[in-house]
Amino acid sequence: MRLHEELTSRLGRRAFMETVRYAFPRAWSAGPKYCTALASCGILAAVLAPVPVVIVGILVNTIKEALDGNMRDIPGFIQWIALAGVAGLVVVACTSLMRYGRLRLGDELSWRTQREVLEHAARLDLATLEDRTTQDILERANQEPGKKILRFADGLLRVVSSAVQVVGLAGVLLWIDPFWSS
Repeated sequence: MRLHEELTSRLGRRAFMETVRYAFPRAWSAGPKYCTALASCGILAAVLAPVPVVIVGILVNTIKEALDGNMRDIPGFIQWIALAGVAGLVVVACTSLMRYGRLRLGDELSWRTQREVLEHAARLDLATLEDRTTQDILERANQEPGKKILRFADGLLRVVSSAVQVVGLAGVLLWIDPFWSS
């Protein structure tokens, strides 16, 4: 059983790496600016995820001080609210840019892949084109070409940005209460 698990994990890792080596260059060649927008906006949104938690904590402490009668810094309170608003707007803008980039990259990938399939089909001789197996292969190649590449690349980006979010939120928790680290 152990040999089976080891072989399966090796084959899985190899297949994953082959998929990465296939998918990312194709996505990049189809739309480098869309890939850049997706990656940078995804990472920026992940980095900004802990910001509202920190700002809410600061605002709660400031409101508590105000209720206790120790309010000293009203302009600082307003600055924190403005910073929370700006962070929220940046996250919304990143989400919108990611959605647009994802759609455009999907269109470009589909168009390029479909063109490649048609160019390859044009080079085939008539007997090969009439073969049912070849027709099945061409039909499968034309079903949403590029969408699977986009889904893979987008899923991997989401995993990376989620990991960045988890690390950032864990850092905020350690900053708020170092007790959790011991």
